[in-house]
Amino acid sequence: MPTQSFLVAQVAGSIEWRLQESGPAAYSLTAFPGWSLLNPLSCPRGDSQLAGVQLHGRLGKDLIFDSHGLCFGHAGALDDKELGSDRFAVVSEVLRRLRYVARQFSIPRTVIALSIHNPGTNERLNLEDIGDFSQTFVRNYILSTALTEQHASMVAAMSSDFSIPVHAEVLLDALEAHIQQDYRKALLYGAIAIEVFARECLEAESKASLARSDPRHRVVALPVAGGTNTIKDPVFDLLAQSDNFARVLHELPLYVLGRSLLIDRPETYRRALRLYATRNKIAHQGIPPDDDKHFPFTSSGSAEALRAAIDTVAWFGDTGPYLVWDGDFVSAGDGRKMNLGADG
Repeated sequence: MPTQSFLVAQVAGSIEWRLQESGPAAYSLTAFPGWSLLNPLSCPRGDSQLAGVQLHGRLGKDLIFDSHGLCFGHAGALDDKELGSDRFAVVSEVLRRLRYVARQFSIPRTVIALSIHNPGTNERLNLEDIGDFSQTFVRNYILSTALTEQHASMVAAMSSDFSIPVHAEVLLDALEAHIQQDYRKALLYGAIAIEVFARECLEAESKASLARSDPRHRVVALPVAGGTNTIKDPVFDLLAQSDNFARVLHELPLYVLGRSLLIDRPETYRRALRLYATRNKIAHQGIPPDDDKHFPFTSSGSAEALRAAIDTVAWFGDTGPYLVWDGDFVSAGDGRKMNLGADG
């Protein structure tokens, strides 16, 4: 192990992993020079135990496990005086980035403790006699969003100025709220995620069409003070100023992108409008009326609404994976479902 000091961060919850024994021992963090994220399987045994690593089984060549913390390496010696807010900031940002790249909404972002360990024994976790995981049933989102070597490498390569898309973080918050049975928050955040991402995509494409003077759009040069011109698309500006959410899903993308959610996915369009109507009722009244025009504050209502949100953001270009906890447990080996039923 090339590092000289270890920082163990304990977090308020579990992190799901799917790694191979042959994977890298550490991932150098571009955003934080001198720091590296350690593979939990390669950490000194004491640090792995402090990080709450719990091995569950083998799935092919993969080891399935979870942890209640992360281990970091540092190129120089550390001491307790350096456990300041900057260390919390590093750990918190890495947690947020891991959550984003894997779309593992259950990754906690709250750091509850930090500890520093200088090199002692090189003894690692005992990976012998670990049982087969293929017959285990797990929640439907666990394996699909478990952290892999690819996810760790993606976070390692991110620059210091990388910014997690707002809609992605909000949608992950909605999925997290759903499993916590906070359906008001799940519905509210699901609608926000759709609108933020849709408007962001449409504005970005409109700016691109202005730059290339796309003949498909009504791009014109308008005179301004000083005898100069400014390039505008009055049709887009007029459509974008509207508070009509249906227009964000139909007329605006039809004009800017040449396609419409209403035309491509009419059922998703209908449910997205229903979700937005529910969002408005929550914002103004705290709770929607009990009718077919709004989603109810139930597990099934929240799940249906979030699936509409996921399908909508996928149509605009973000395919996740975003997965809703719907009461299903699936076999780790072949994906067979064992539905235990969701609460209503």
